[in-house]
Amino acid sequence: MQRIRPFVEKAYVASTQFDTEFNGRAIRSVGFTFDGTLSGTATGQIDDTLYNLLGTPRIVQDTTDLIAMQGPDWKHLAAIGNGGYPPFSTGNANGGYACDAMLNFTKFGRGSAINIAGTKLFMQGDFGAPTDGFTGGTPAFAGTLRPLVVGLGSDAPSGFTRPKITQRTINLGTSALDEQDRIRFDQPVRLAGIMLRALDGNTRVDGLITKLWVEISSSSKILGGLDTEIRYTWRQARSLTSQFANWSESDRAESVGVVFIPLIDPLMEDNLLHLQPADSITLHFDTSSTTEGGYSAVTQGGDEKVVATIVAFSEVANRGVRGAGAELSR
Repeated sequence: MQRIRPFVEKAYVASTQFDTEFNGRAIRSVGFTFDGTLSGTATGQIDDTLYNLLGTPRIVQDTTDLIAMQGPDWKHLAAIGNGGYPPFSTGNANGGYACDAMLNFTKFGRGSAINIAGTKLFMQGDFGAPTDGFTGGTPAFAGTLRPLVVGLGSDAPSGFTRPKITQRTINLGTSALDEQDRIRFDQPVRLAGIMLRALDGNTRVDGLITKLWVEISSSSKILGGLDTEIRYTWRQARSLTSQFANWSESDRAESVGVVFIPLIDPLMEDNLLHLQPADSITLHFDTSSTTEGGYSAVTQGGDEKVVATIVAFSEVANRGVRGAGAELSR
């Protein structure tokens, strides 16, 4: 039977570390709810308000980060995988504030799991300050973080894959026709895609990046050499993201500044892009060309950036009973 189990709850304390644990069996989803009340004074909210107060929640096994992404990226990646945003992702409800994100990694990598048998799983991070989510006045916040998991309902299968979700921030503060960022891999990975969140300061925007393309360098006989596999405008990327995630009109409005680039290889049984050590992906961004109609052009002043979340999976030896140490490195 499928099990839904909580971690130990943690009270929000501004600008402090949090560390909570769970033990059990194999899981296919992990996430959290976070709720509380605002006191003091505030005149506005920053995009992805409450998620910003969580800093960068990390899912850790045997001191190895399996998932590490900023609070807002938990929100958006979960919404892509689940086909929509949660009901309390943006504002207050009944006088309080609440948000949630449930990341089902099997939606991105078929047969993926985290095997916790004989070990523990941790959610760790650093709470931000109330001013990370609220503007004006002197805001104060009291709340509780409640992480939880959803089990497979069975033991982890032999040879499963485990999430290896990481991210990087790329500076786009200077106008350029081709701003590049190269992502290298030091172990075999299976890539589901890359999520991008474009920001002007703390605000998500659709007018910063006009075009983007992805260049893949692989030693594979199938993908050998260097090739540009994906090239489109920002609006096209937004449209295809909405189609991929099966979003509604309200979801599209909530996802301003967010796109997902699927890396699908139909020649592979799992449809994921398989890369080996020393392979790489280069992201290219055009922030100089004319902005597409309907988007407000961003005037770059040095505080513009894009957060890239790499949704990958590592190969696991046998059933991964040795925890994170069972990852294949060659």
